[in-house]
Amino acid sequence: MRTGGVVAGAWPGEVVVPDQLATSESRAALLTSLTASTSSAAQAKALVHLLNLWPPFDQQVRCWESGKTVGIDCLIRMTER
Repeated sequence: MRTGGVVAGAWPGEVVVPDQLATSESRAALLTSLTASTSSAAQAKALVHLLNLWPPFDQQVRCWESGKTVGIDCLIRMTER
């Protein structure tokens, strides 16, 4: 599982199960969780890598920033450029 390898490499101890990848909504929830626990440039790069691995999300979300935290949709936009 490519997603599992990316996640395990960037977030040791985090385990991805197939249900987390089954739908756009479940992938978005996983990405939200990973984004919340991202604290390094390597983890941010891993988020972008995941977005490139996955099919496009079904829904659009608005861009938001809070301190150092960048919203999922901002990462999605980075991969569309």
